[in-house]
Amino acid sequence: MARDTRVHSAQPILAEKLGALCEHGDMALAVVIGELASRPHASTVAASAAINTTETVITPSFLIKANTMQPGSKYRVKIHGTCTSTNADVNTFSIQLGAAGTEADQLIATVAATSAGSGTTVPFMLDFDFVCRTSTTGAAFGVLYNNGVTGFAAAAITVGATGTATISTILDRYLSVSYLAAAVTTTVTIQLATVEVVVA
Repeated sequence: MARDTRVHSAQPILAEKLGALCEHGDMALAVVIGELASRPHASTVAASAAINTTETVITPSFLIKANTMQPGSKYRVKIHGTCTSTNADVNTFSIQLGAAGTEADQLIATVAATSAGSGTTVPFMLDFDFVCRTSTTGAAFGVLYNNGVTGFAAAAITVGATGTATISTILDRYLSVSYLAAAVTTTVTIQLATVEVVVA
C-alpha cells in the first residue's frame, strides 16, 4: 500500500491561526494549539491492496527519534478497513517497535480474532495504544471494532490483552502495526491508518 513516509509537524494554516490568536491576546490558547499541532503524526495516503497470508505492515512509517520517548509517553494507532471472509480463519494484528519498521521488529502486543466465515467488505476499526513505562519497558493493547457479527469477527468488539516488551528510548525506533490472516479465505483492505503522539 502507499505509505506516507513523512512525519508531519504544524501545518501552515495552523501557523496562520496561531498568529491571529497571538495578535488578539489569546496566548494561552495559542500555546495549547501550537503544542498539539507540533506533535509528530503520520497517515497513509491511499488504500492498500488486499492482504491475507503475507504478514504486512499496514501503518505509515513513523519514527520515534532517540531520546524523545520518556516514561509516560503515549502513542496511538488508528486503522480503518474492510474485511471479506468465506471461512473461520484466525486474523492477527500486531504492534511492533524496532529499528527496521517491519513485521520483524520487537513484538509488543496483538489483537487476534476468528473471522465469521461470511461477509463482504465489512467495515472494521482498530485502535492500539502504546505507552512507555520506563526507559527500557513499553506496554500496548488494542481494541477491534467490527461492524456487526460478520466479516473480521463474529463479535462486535474484541479486546486484546495488554502486552509488554523491552524497548530502547535512546535509539531511533519505528512504531508499526502489521496484519496476518491464517488463510486466503479472509482478506482485508486498509482504507486509512494513522499514527500520532498523544502524550509526548
